[in-house]
Amino acid sequence: MADTFVGRETELTALYAAFERASGGHTQLLIVVGEPGVGKTRLAERCSQEHVARGPILCARCYEHQGTPPFWLWVQPLRAYLRSLDDGEVQDIAGGVAPSLVGLLPELSEWLPGVAAAPEADDSVTARFRLYDAVTRLPQRVARDTPLVLILDDLHWADEASLLLLEYLARALRDSRLLMVGTYRDVQLGRTHHLARTLSDLTREQLFERLALLRLAEQEAATLTEAVAGRPIASNLASAMFDRTDGNPLFVTEMARVLASSGGDEVGQRIP
Repeated sequence: MADTFVGRETELTALYAAFERASGGHTQLLIVVGEPGVGKTRLAERCSQEHVARGPILCARCYEHQGTPPFWLWVQPLRAYLRSLDDGEVQDIAGGVAPSLVGLLPELSEWLPGVAAAPEADDSVTARFRLYDAVTRLPQRVARDTPLVLILDDLHWADEASLLLLEYLARALRDSRLLMVGTYRDVQLGRTHHLARTLSDLTREQLFERLALLRLAEQEAATLTEAVAGRPIASNLASAMFDRTDGNPLFVTEMARVLASSGGDEVGQRIP
């Protein structure tokens, strides 16, 4: 059931095309937008599964917590990738920028003995751009040898520092073998939201492509229901379930699980 994937041919085609452009040396940033439960993360994961053999895939997720550290969106994938390397590879990938990154990734001082933090800059702007440049060099170095996919999930919860760095990366890495796929919920994005400003800036410079993900059509919802339930369902029940869920894949999946556990067609009575 976990691997069930229905529809989304148009969106997958757009993602695959973006990956091919990125593989050719033209950085791509795609932002998948839609309501909660519509399958944004699942779509990004499906795309990455098709290309896992061609290069590293790094994932980051934002969280709805006030105490999330600055740049957490970028700490997650960088830390995971560097941890997958041996000491020699870490030196090759990060050695040149490690002093500027120790504050963000303290474990670099353990992986690269003798690395000390770079001297503090005279002002905050210089310090910020020194960090931006250091972070940028890591995916740039990785993508020099192989296509790199970065999945950035739930950007509506990203901290402002992470979003500013996303803007910088999109501008600085225009000619790398890098595909960045972000997701966010449009229902949680007011005009004053940090992400709204980021997307506005990126739109003006034509630095990203927006993919709107809609609910499933009725037949697609029926196909998903049967796949999750593990058995055929009557057409009248499929229609009733579609009316209840309105094609939202998360709701369809949950109702189909109830149907599977019930052993009968009484799901209509079990879910309000």
